[in-house]
Amino acid sequence: MMQMQQGLFAYFVKHRVAANILMLIMIGFGLVGALGMKQNFMPEIQPKQINMSIAWPGASAEDVARWLAKPLSNRLEPLEGMDQVSSSSNSGWVNFWLKFEHDVDLTDALTQVKEVVDGYPDMPAEAKRPDIRKSEFKETVFNLALTTDGDLDEIRPLAIKLKAELLALGVPQVRLSGLKREEMRLSVPVEQLKAMDMGLSQLADQVATKNRDYSASSVGEGFERRALRSQGFSDQLAEIARLPIRTKAGETSLGEVAELQRRTVPGETSLQVNGKTAVELILYRSKDIDSVTIANWVKPWLAETQAELPVGIELTEIFSMAEYVAESQEMLLSNALIGLLLVLVLLFFMLNRRVAFWTAVGVPVSILASLALLYGQDQTLNFFTIFAMLMALGIIVDDAIVVGEESLTLYQKGHSPQEAAWLGAKRMFGPVMASSLTTIAAFSPLLFLPGAEGQILKPIPLVVICVVVASLIECFVIMPAHLRHSFEKMENAEPSRFRQALEGGIERLRQGPYRKLAGFALEFRFLSVSLALTSLIVMIGMVSSGQIGFKQNINAENDQIWTGMRFVAGTPEAEIDAFAEQAMVALTATDAGIAPDETLVKNVVDSRDYHGNVLNMLVTLTPRDKREITNNGFLKAWKSRLDANSWISRIYMGSESGGGSKDANQLRLFLAGDVPLETLEQASRDLQDKLARYPELQEIEDNLGEGEEQLNFSLTPAARALNISAADISRQIRTALDGKVIQKFVRYGEEMEFIISLPEADRERLNMLAQVPVMTPQGKLVPLGTLVEFSSDQGSASLYHRNGEMGVQVSAKLVSDDTKMNELRKEIYDQVLPQILDRYNLKARFTGNNHQMAEMQRNLTTAAIAALVLIYLILAWSFASWSWPIAVILAIPLGITGALAGHWVLGLDLNMLSIFGLFAVGGIIVNDSIILVSRYRELKEEGMERKAAIVEASVQRFRAVILTTLTTVCGLLPILFEQSVNAQLVRSMATSLAFGLSFGTVLVLLIVPCFLSYIESIKALFDRMIHRIFDKKAKVQPEQAVLHVAEESHVG
Repeated sequence: MMQMQQGLFAYFVKHRVAANILMLIMIGFGLVGALGMKQNFMPEIQPKQINMSIAWPGASAEDVARWLAKPLSNRLEPLEGMDQVSSSSNSGWVNFWLKFEHDVDLTDALTQVKEVVDGYPDMPAEAKRPDIRKSEFKETVFNLALTTDGDLDEIRPLAIKLKAELLALGVPQVRLSGLKREEMRLSVPVEQLKAMDMGLSQLADQVATKNRDYSASSVGEGFERRALRSQGFSDQLAEIARLPIRTKAGETSLGEVAELQRRTVPGETSLQVNGKTAVELILYRSKDIDSVTIANWVKPWLAETQAELPVGIELTEIFSMAEYVAESQEMLLSNALIGLLLVLVLLFFMLNRRVAFWTAVGVPVSILASLALLYGQDQTLNFFTIFAMLMALGIIVDDAIVVGEESLTLYQKGHSPQEAAWLGAKRMFGPVMASSLTTIAAFSPLLFLPGAEGQILKPIPLVVICVVVASLIECFVIMPAHLRHSFEKMENAEPSRFRQALEGGIERLRQGPYRKLAGFALEFRFLSVSLALTSLIVMIGMVSSGQIGFKQNINAENDQIWTGMRFVAGTPEAEIDAFAEQAMVALTATDAGIAPDETLVKNVVDSRDYHGNVLNMLVTLTPRDKREITNNGFLKAWKSRLDANSWISRIYMGSESGGGSKDANQLRLFLAGDVPLETLEQASRDLQDKLARYPELQEIEDNLGEGEEQLNFSLTPAARALNISAADISRQIRTALDGKVIQKFVRYGEEMEFIISLPEADRERLNMLAQVPVMTPQGKLVPLGTLVEFSSDQGSASLYHRNGEMGVQVSAKLVSDDTKMNELRKEIYDQVLPQILDRYNLKARFTGNNHQMAEMQRNLTTAAIAALVLIYLILAWSFASWSWPIAVILAIPLGITGALAGHWVLGLDLNMLSIFGLFAVGGIIVNDSIILVSRYRELKEEGMERKAAIVEASVQRFRAVILTTLTTVCGLLPILFEQSVNAQLVRSMATSLAFGLSFGTVLVLLIVPCFLSYIESIKALFDRMIHRIFDKKAKVQPEQAVLHVAEESHVG
């Protein structure tokens, strides 16, 4: 009998309650973590970006680009950690998007950006103060639509009131969409200005001075102290109209010389929901709160509010993120439960009943402990977190099986229950620790993937690592104590007949067919390895030939589709409204035509941007699982019923993707260079013409847009004689046409501007422009036509810069989702772009989703190399050999064969998550190989012959390897057959893991022994060569010594 040593394992095995106390602590902390973790649909993404906007009223897009976009881009680009500076110059404003590297502190970066902008010496005087802010995490959790049968004014006060109530509930941010801004407009005709001999600015100054409160002083002392102030401010039209105005002809009231009106701002975006005038309340969450918590606040409030609304007004829920969270969690948890039950049934069939029980107990304990670790790292319970838990079932069970089986074997060989439990844990600590470290090594590089994609996928490696740590504690500290108690109770127990029959069957399989097969594979090792390599080459060939597709994006259909119509510049509002009505009629007809007996369309949000000449419609359909037609099928049927007219420049259609963005199936190219705008426009047209020859592409366009015709003016000799500058004239024209803000005040909780300008009728007539009165430095009013000369040309809608260079983005949409994006991109890059770039002296790069996915592929390649290096070093440490790890490393790439075959069998395309799953396959293949190679080393040290030791090690580890595969595959099996939309996000990864591991089992049991045999043969050959070299040296040295002695004797 062996004397137990002192140590952690021995202490917990001997102690009656220590293991149970530790288990209860892990369960307790796990429950706290599970209940305390925020529940979200997807991981939280914190973009490393700063957004900046600068308004410059009245400036053209060309002037904005010349004086703001390009010079500021050149100053911002050298900042430390700056990745990309992008800008969009438009008429009257510029937007900047400053992207930083992933390790940059955005607070410091924000300070640096502000310093650069504040130090810009050529900032136009008319430009507004820049709005610079960090891009904060913000996720939409609710969309509520407040609709009315009447007009917008009926629900304006109510919408603002509801927003205040939601904020009071604790919702971090609420935005109102479709609530057109109100303004108070003071319109003064040109003839009236002439009659008063007064400019608009002078009249605005009088109104601002008289329509305000003034503080005088205070009187009294102590409690009797009172402030003295005049109350002259009013926001009522009638009272403002009575304000006295002094002109050269005398004093009159404001209402006598100008028209006052309160109105909605023309051109503001109009919103309709299901055909009714609407205001949308968009609820956002911050990182401090989850969508489920907000839903628990909003749902009762919504029900109470709906019951109190007046007749004709409704408050409807359009979207709820909490429902997506609940659906995804229900789908994953139900599949996880089924997978866990399959695993438990398998364990009780394949293992001793008591070992199987404590192995099963370890699953929830390890998962709860890992939840506690994740909670401590401020992680959320999201879709990928739960899936990673499901994926890690095999890892938990694998560790417990190895320790439990070894302890049971030792007990059956005659060790006492205490010794068997302790010695089993002690013997398996090295191999299991090595396999755990290799699993961590396989996943740890994935923790450091940069960008948004890295943040989305980070929970998977993090969960796996936490599960590994928790599993080690459970199987080495807690489980041995439980096994000791179980062994004590089964000392005199005979196995059941079923157990004896099952064990006998497994033993006959190991010692019979498998032993022969392993011996055959080893005897004809060249054939075995060749077959494995041939299988890999065939699968890679199927990918290259397109029989197994590769998609950069995960196309999981959502329940939302959208269409956008862009109209030509200057399209009347009535034309946009008319086409919106036609689109609604076509949508209703499409719905009725596809499903006569049911309604597929749940909600329609119709947004009309009159200023930007854009109509957008977002349609929510019934869930994809509950209808036969696909999103694209519905869109094609809808588009066939739309009749485009001459006002429409382009119609876009698409669907929201559950795994990506709207541009998931778009090709985007950015052309840039230090060339004139005309050159860029010509290059864009040339590229679009060439792309139009590809039948795979549609909706080809650029982002320059069509600008409106613009009037340019130059000063006349009369203006120069009056000493009036172009800046003075521009300022006064802007006041006359766009208006000048007199005052700002709050109405219904929203800011309203009081503006003075010419009447709308005067502003819309070009022939009145020459009559606009301009105040000269001498205080006289002069018609604009005597001061300037006009010319016209075509203006630009938008100008884009990236890293200081002006550019244009050309985009095209794929006709079919089956198009191989990578192959198409390569063909365009090799055959189309070189001609364009050489002809116009430009540079080009793929942008958007294409660029991000290409960068992700490079990062994953780097991560794979890092993982292989780490795994090799760990294996070398575990095996105490530099050569044996090669046998394991060589098996990892061959595991790709099963993963590729799985995608082909299930008809799935490869994507980035498929590749992600290969990391897990590699980790488990390595784990199984470690146990096999470790046993081979033990047998060899006992004196067994090399070939016999390899076969015997394979036979002894047969059941453990098979069990690891079966438990992992059983855990993932429900996901492989799940057809819901959410499951499609991870089905490809589950396929890689399940099929890759199944083939990996064959590798570990048949091919790894062959690799090991080859390595041993090479080592033996190398050793013989070394021995021969040294033997020859040993023979030569005595002969040389005798000759040297003889020579010395002869000389003597």
